[in-house]
Amino acid sequence: MIRLLLVLAFVLCQFSPKLDAQASKDLLKEANELYEAGKYNSAIPLFREILMKDNILDAKLGLANCHRMLKNYEEAEYWYELVLPLRPNNPELKLQLAKIEQSNEKYEEAKKHFLDYAKVDASAQQFADACDRVDEFKKDSDRYQVQMVPFSTTGTDFGPMFSPKGILFCSARKPQKPGSMQAADPQGKYTDLYYTEKVPGNAYAKPMRLKGKVNSLLNDGPASFSNDASQLLFTRNTAIKNKDKTVHRLQIYFSELKGENSWDKPVPFIYNNAKYNTGHPMLSPDNTLLFFVSDMEGGYGGTDLYFCERIDTFWSEPLNLGPKVNTAGDELFPFFHPDGTLYYASDGLPGLGGLDVFATKLEAGGSWTEPKNIGAPLNSARDDFSFIINEENSAGYFASNRKGGLGDDDIYYFKLKDYNVTKAKSGYPFKKRAPKKVLTPEQKKKAKQKERQLALAKKKAAAAKKAKTNPKTAKVKKPTTKPQKPAKASKTKKPKKKKSNKPIKTQKPKKEELANENQSTILLPESQKNKEPETDKPSSTSTSENTKTEIIEKAEKTEKPSPKGSNITYKVHIGPYPSAEINQSEMERFKDLGGEIEYTDDPIKGTSVIVGTFEAISISEYAQTFIKGKGYKKAKVIVYIGGVPTDIKLKTLKKQGLK
Repeated sequence: MIRLLLVLAFVLCQFSPKLDAQASKDLLKEANELYEAGKYNSAIPLFREILMKDNILDAKLGLANCHRMLKNYEEAEYWYELVLPLRPNNPELKLQLAKIEQSNEKYEEAKKHFLDYAKVDASAQQFADACDRVDEFKKDSDRYQVQMVPFSTTGTDFGPMFSPKGILFCSARKPQKPGSMQAADPQGKYTDLYYTEKVPGNAYAKPMRLKGKVNSLLNDGPASFSNDASQLLFTRNTAIKNKDKTVHRLQIYFSELKGENSWDKPVPFIYNNAKYNTGHPMLSPDNTLLFFVSDMEGGYGGTDLYFCERIDTFWSEPLNLGPKVNTAGDELFPFFHPDGTLYYASDGLPGLGGLDVFATKLEAGGSWTEPKNIGAPLNSARDDFSFIINEENSAGYFASNRKGGLGDDDIYYFKLKDYNVTKAKSGYPFKKRAPKKVLTPEQKKKAKQKERQLALAKKKAAAAKKAKTNPKTAKVKKPTTKPQKPAKASKTKKPKKKKSNKPIKTQKPKKEELANENQSTILLPESQKNKEPETDKPSSTSTSENTKTEIIEKAEKTEKPSPKGSNITYKVHIGPYPSAEINQSEMERFKDLGGEIEYTDDPIKGTSVIVGTFEAISISEYAQTFIKGKGYKKAKVIVYIGGVPTDIKLKTLKKQGLK
C-alpha cells in the first residue's frame, strides 16, 4: 500500500508542472484576447496572475502595453524597461519606450531610444531632435494663465466647444445604472454630451445633460454647432454587426434643434461607413466646409483630417488635407477659427510628448501652411487636445491628462495675461437668432387688455357688417354698440404712472451687490443661477452710487452691524494642520477661487490657511465644497463684519434673507 502511494505521488509530481504550464498558457490567451478587445483593466489582473506562477515574457509585455494604453506612463515605463533587454532586436519596443519616457519628461533617455529607432525608420529623427527643443516649446509659457475648470470631474471630461450661452463638452460623469450595458463593461467609461452656461462673475452654471435624442447607451461626443446653433454635429460610437462579431465604429450624426433646448432624432452623415471610423466634425463659420477625422483607406497614417464642401444641400466627396497636415500618426479634434486657422491635435509631429496641439492656416491657393506647435503651457508632456479659442484669440479651452488633474482627462481654461477682455463674447461667431420675448407681469396685463380690445373691435366690425345687410336687426343690435365702456377701461391703465415713481431707497439692492465681478471661474449653484434675474429689476439699477455709500457709512457707524449690512464678507478657514501636511503649491491653486491666500501659524495647533474674501454666501459655500473635494476636510466658512471674524452662523444670515 505504501509503495502504491509513493508511485502515485511520483506520477503527480511528473505531471503537475505540465498542468501549471497549460493553465498559464490558457490564461495568457484569455488575457491577450481581453487586450485585443480593448478591455485593458480586465487584462491586467490576468497578466499579473500569470507572473505569480511563471516568469513569462509575454505577460510582462502585456502589462507594459496595457499600462501604455491606459496612460499609466510610470507603470508602462517600468515594464518596458524589463522587456527591452530580453528583446533587443524589436525596434517597436524602443519606439514605445521612447514615447513613454518623453511623456514622463525624461527627454535625454527618450532621445537615445528615438535615435535607436531612427536606424529603422528615419522619420524618428525629428522626435529625437524635438527632445533638444524643449526650451523652445516652453519660451512663451509666461504669456498664458491656465487653470482647470470647476466642472471637471474625476472621470473623463474633454471636447469643449463654444455654444451661444456657454460651453458644450463630453463627460463620463453620469453614474451607471446596475445591470446596464455601461455597468457591465469593466472599462466603465461611456461619455455623454453636457452643457454649462456662463453666468455673471465669470462663473458656470451646473452642467446639464443635453436634452433630446442625442445621448445614447454608448459614447457620444465630441460635438460642434452650425453658425446659428440650430444644428448639432456630433460623434457617436455605434455597434455594427459584422459577420459573427460586433465591431464599434465612430460615426458622425446631425441633429436639428427642437424647441428651445432639445435635439431631434439624429441623421447619419452620408459618408459614414462600417469599414472605417468618421468623427470629430467641425463646420467652418460660414457652414460651407465640414472638417472631420477618419481612418478610411488612402490616408497617411492612423487617423487623418478630411474636409467636404457644401454643394446646395449635399456634401462633396471627402478630401484629405494632405501630407503637410497629416502624418503617420493620429490627427484629431479639428477646430477651424474664423481667421482661417485650423487647430488640431497630433502625435505624429515633434512636440513635448503625447498629443500636442498644432496650428496651420489656409492659404489663398488652397494649400496649408507648415503646422506650428503652439507650445507650453497649452501643450505638455502628456496628451493635450480638443483645443478651441475665441474670436479675439485671447482665451479658450482645451483638454489634457497632464499631471495635477482630477481624472483621466480634464478640461482647462486659458487666457493671455497681457490681454484685457472688456466684453465677454462667444468664442464662435454664432449668428444671432431671434430671442424668445419674455414679458413682465405688467406687459402681460397690457397684452391681455389689447387682446380683449381687438376681440371687441372684431365683434363690432362683424355687427356693423351684419347691420348693413339687415337693417332691421341693426336696431336690435344697436344697444350692443353702447358697451364701448370697456374701452374706457383703459383708464385703469394707471399703472403707467409707475414710470414716474422715484426709486425706493431700501437695502434690498445690497443683496445684489454681494455678487463679486472679480470672482474667478467657479461653479455657481443652480439656486444662485435661478435668482440671477433679480439684477434686471428697476429697483437695483436705479439705486444711485450716493445711496450705496450712505448705506455703507451708516452700517459702519453702528456698534452692532446688521447681518444684512454690505460690509459682511466670508472667508474659508482650512485647518489647522501640521505644517508638513500643507501642500503650498496646492494652496496657491486656490487663488483661482478668488482673493488672496493667508497663512497663520500656531506652535501648538499648527498651520491654518485662509482663502477669500468672498462676498456671497453661495460662492463661499461652493469654495468650501471645492476645497474639501481636494482632501482638506477641515474647511469651514467664517463670517466677517468690517474685516473682523465673528461667530455668526451662515444659517442665521440665510434666515434673515441674505444671499
